[in-house]
Amino acid sequence: MGTEFGDPSFWAAKLSDPDRVLLPAEGIDRLNEGIRSSFLPLADPLALDAWSAQEIAAAIAGCGELPDEAWCRGELLLPEEREAFRISLDLGKVRAFSGNCCGITVRRSDIRAFPTRTAIHEAATGYEEIDLLQHSALDPATPLAILHESLDGQWLFCIAPFYAGWLQRNDVALCDRAGTLRQVLERGRSLIVKASWFQLAVDGEELLFQMGARIPCEGETGDPQTLLLPRRDADGALQWRRTVSPGGGKALSPDFLPFTQAKVLGQAFKMLGEPYAWGDSSGGRLGRDCSRLVQDIFKTMGVFLPRNGSQQASCLKTVLEFMDGEDFPTRLARLQSLDSPLCLLRMPGHILLHLGQEKGMSYALHALWSYGGEHANRTIVSPLDMGVSSTSGPLLSRMNRAVALA
Repeated sequence: MGTEFGDPSFWAAKLSDPDRVLLPAEGIDRLNEGIRSSFLPLADPLALDAWSAQEIAAAIAGCGELPDEAWCRGELLLPEEREAFRISLDLGKVRAFSGNCCGITVRRSDIRAFPTRTAIHEAATGYEEIDLLQHSALDPATPLAILHESLDGQWLFCIAPFYAGWLQRNDVALCDRAGTLRQVLERGRSLIVKASWFQLAVDGEELLFQMGARIPCEGETGDPQTLLLPRRDADGALQWRRTVSPGGGKALSPDFLPFTQAKVLGQAFKMLGEPYAWGDSSGGRLGRDCSRLVQDIFKTMGVFLPRNGSQQASCLKTVLEFMDGEDFPTRLARLQSLDSPLCLLRMPGHILLHLGQEKGMSYALHALWSYGGEHANRTIVSPLDMGVSSTSGPLLSRMNRAVALA
């Protein structure tokens, strides 16, 4: 492929009206409310006012399921080791939640299936980069509902936006009133991270923010240059630290970006070539997986999609369904007949941003670990016939639907 394939303007030029606003602010509000109502309580942890002990225990158990064959450091987990994972959950001490304990992340934090940093893989070798216990990574200033703690007290089971799982206690500042957090996070102003990554120093620590993160500012109409960053006091309670914005420049925006196809492309291509990382962290290496890439793009425009690719596709309008047994040329022709080529493509376990066609072939941008024998391990632009000579078959032949951006 030529260098133009990595240029968002190359693909924008193929669109009839790339700067047209896909959804105005009120339309985005309606979309977000529909998503929120469909995914409560995960969509809004600060809205959770009551959950029974039985519901919490079921959520913990559902979050922490080991595969039938779980491998650690090249060895198959023994029954007693599997039991130790279960015991660490301390399910016998789960209590009902009544909205009395919430919190906020003070740094980028991994949210995990079990209260441990131990990595679990699906095979002895070949999958070392895929830790099955890694759910996702949360940006600093992510609100949480705190429901339970691990047996050793070092981990908290939390609900975060669109995910439930375990976070290390030292990454969380505690607060007993959700309204206090809402006042700062929702009623106040925020700066939106529009760069792929953004670093900010506070108290001698470099805080890392990912695309789409919101950094709170002081006051409802206060100075956007005065940032509020959550920190922990000696007892783990929330304290707000005021700091002056470093300016941000191209990295930060005082408002959400216009929801246009051109902006979607511009944001997506900022991540081109960056490492793939299952659950946003692969053996300590930062990166993104396919659904986090999609989520981050939309967040910069104020659209808050779920974290999971299948859930993302379910929130948006299906514009094309592929049928079982449909051959590649038919699929390609149907995809290329869409009014707008810029859309999301969904297949089992993967989601892609379809860019359009060039010389008869369709292309997509996606964060890919491996497919059809090709170990990409990064965000790439690839033709949809990728894998055509492999046993997996071409990418497009695995797709089940296309969904519109709005």
